Amino acid sequence: MKLHVTFVELIISYLKRKHIANFIGLLLILLTVSVAGIGFFTYRNLNEIVQGLESDTSPTDNLILYKEIMISISDMENKVESFQLTGNRNYLQQYDNSVIKVITTLDSLNKRNRQDRELVTLNDSLASLVIHKTELLNDILELPQNGTDTDLQPLESQIEEFADIKIPDSLKEQKDTITQTEVIADNEGGFLKKLFKKKNTTTSQTTIIQDKNVNTDSIYLAQTENYQNRLKDLISQIQLAKKEQSKELRAKELQLQTKHDEVQQTIMDLIGRLESRETVKMQIRSIDAQKLAVRTNEYIMTFSSLTFLLLLATIIIIFSYVQKNKKYQQLLRRSKQSAETLAKAKERFFANMSHEIRTPMNAISGFSKVLMRSDLNSDQREQVEIINKSSDHLLKLLNDILDFSKLQALKLQLEKKSFSLNDLLIDTCKLLQGPADERGLQLIQSYNDVPKYVSGDPYRLKQILINLLNNSIKYTDAGTVELRVNCTNSENNTLVEIQVIDTGRGIPKESQFRLFQEFEQSDQSSFSKGTGLGLAITKRLVQLHNGKINLESTEGEGTTVTVNLEYELASEPPRVKEAYHHDEDFSNKKFLIADDEPFNIKLLQTLLDKHHAQYDTAVDGGEAMDLLEKNRYDIVLLDLKMPKLSGWEVAKKVRETDNPNKEQPLIALTATVAQIDKQKAQSSGFDHILRKPFDEAELFTIISKSAPGKTISTMSNSKLIPKTAEINLESLEKMGDKSFVVDMVETFIESANKEWTILELALEAHDLDTVANSAHKIVAPARHLKANNLVPLLKEIEKTADSGDSPVVELLLKTQKELDMVILALNKYLEKEKTLG
Repeated sequence: MKLHVTFVELIISYLKRKHIANFIGLLLILLTVSVAGIGFFTYRNLNEIVQGLESDTSPTDNLILYKEIMISISDMENKVESFQLTGNRNYLQQYDNSVIKVITTLDSLNKRNRQDRELVTLNDSLASLVIHKTELLNDILELPQNGTDTDLQPLESQIEEFADIKIPDSLKEQKDTITQTEVIADNEGGFLKKLFKKKNTTTSQTTIIQDKNVNTDSIYLAQTENYQNRLKDLISQIQLAKKEQSKELRAKELQLQTKHDEVQQTIMDLIGRLESRETVKMQIRSIDAQKLAVRTNEYIMTFSSLTFLLLLATIIIIFSYVQKNKKYQQLLRRSKQSAETLAKAKERFFANMSHEIRTPMNAISGFSKVLMRSDLNSDQREQVEIINKSSDHLLKLLNDILDFSKLQALKLQLEKKSFSLNDLLIDTCKLLQGPADERGLQLIQSYNDVPKYVSGDPYRLKQILINLLNNSIKYTDAGTVELRVNCTNSENNTLVEIQVIDTGRGIPKESQFRLFQEFEQSDQSSFSKGTGLGLAITKRLVQLHNGKINLESTEGEGTTVTVNLEYELASEPPRVKEAYHHDEDFSNKKFLIADDEPFNIKLLQTLLDKHHAQYDTAVDGGEAMDLLEKNRYDIVLLDLKMPKLSGWEVAKKVRETDNPNKEQPLIALTATVAQIDKQKAQSSGFDHILRKPFDEAELFTIISKSAPGKTISTMSNSKLIPKTAEINLESLEKMGDKSFVVDMVETFIESANKEWTILELALEAHDLDTVANSAHKIVAPARHLKANNLVPLLKEIEKTADSGDSPVVELLLKTQKELDMVILALNKYLEKEKTLG
């Protein structure tokens, strides 16, 4: 009992440990095997019943054959009797056929029942009896058919002797008469047959002769009488012999008939026994078939019951599984929502931290570089250099963390532009030559078949090289660090194999597998040398390039890291950045600086003061908007995340209203690096985006390009918003007067802004039906305004949302920009009408 309880507990414990699907699968397998087994036995029994039904015809056939044997035996007797009565020999042929048929039927029975030795023996006995019966019938057939054959030779001799007697002339007349009489008698049947006629017939003839001899002479009469007497005696003897022979024949016939009857009775008894035997066999088989049918019914009931249980269990299990699956799906949805919330929180955290950290870093880095160009004594310069290096190090760590965050979120995208691969390799090695020299290492470069220009992301390739080389330099105490690059060029592409080979301490095999994981280092005691994200970022960047990275290391000998990347060959040379001239004067330019961080304002003020520029400052979006409405500036520098009004909102209002600075360059300052922020800034009307921390050269290069009279386009894929949009109000003007058109335009502006806001909110909630509906509501009035550029964009959004896909960001931004331009043009129209009115 304890053992049973323990076993049950083990089963329950096992099921608790395993997934419910395993239990369901096991149960279904057991039930399926049981149903299959019972089904097999049921099929086998049914097959036996069918075979039994087929074999049950054998006893019936045997009985029929025995009946045929009895009929044939009876027919044999009938043919014999018919022959005896008629003497027709055709009956003898039919008799022979019946005999052959009986023997053939018995042979057929033996062949059909070879396995039944007893039946074969009985059939052989029956065959012997039939043969014996046939012999007796043959003996009966051999008996004389018309009595015994009497020896008539003495009678014939006497008659011949009597014929030789000479008849007197006086008796010739009578003799002729007698002769005539004899002739007539012979014509009636012959002499021998005449002898076997009835007795009164002979007497009549004799009487005639006697009557005719009345007038013969005595001698002839005496002689005739003597012959007559002799004939009578001879005939009497013949008749007596015939009676004796008939008596013997009847006795023999009786004896044969008696034996035949005995054999016939034996045959009938044996056939009766055989028929009874076959009947018993049929009864036994019937009983066995009934038992098999009962057992088969039990199997069928069991099969049906198990099938029902299987279906019931399946339904219950599926229902239970569906219910649990619903719960799991709810848990998964909640987990997904939590994960998405955490991911968004993480993204916001990194964005905020980036902003918060980059803001003071911007000030530290900027002021340290300003101080380094000022007149400092040696101690002061050394201290400022330490500050500058520390800020650069912190900035690198921050960039690593932010890059890894973007890689994890799959939001990092590679740029594609032409660059010189050879120059990038050389510049990277120059950058790391100082750290290598500090550690006393020789930095070796080896390049083979490097193409002049390739198309790709030079910044990320440089990041990969810096991470690998920096890691090798960091963990190599003496010797060399080699950058070996081999290129295999084809018509349009080049396969770049990058190898970084060092003679460092090497990496133990047990540590190699986790070297490319996050926050892992080969030497766990060396956390002070970095965050452990460098190789993890490198691996993800290589994967983002659809490349491969491999590490081979022998402890105490060194390490080789191999990276394989593929780039397209480029024919156009890389674009050379315009050199920044520090002596450029902006004394005739007026700037607006809007930032909520005093550090950033102070830094920008310091940089602008160096170039003699004029400026106003604002610490929030509201103050910046007030200044923009009152003054006109040549360049506007706006932080994107400010209190009251964000930089996006300020830029949008400036572009959409009749602001004095509507046509002036707007430059966004941001510490975040999210792509959505860049796209949002672009759609709001900014001309450029400058990421914090920035150096003086970056700032004034953009300012120089953005100043009035210069070509301004440094932001990726960005363009200035056109001054007007393509609209035509003629169709509205034909429908009514000016007040009607003004009313319709104002209605469109209000409804379009409303629907676009609803569309943005629905897109964030992934409510594609509402997205399609809102886009559709804007399309119809836009057609009346002949906004031919806006309508296809809205239709594309509607079509994409209807198909179940989210519209791409580029399409949304392009549509929003076009809508803003249409609204801007309509606002100008309204202002013009109000002025005229």
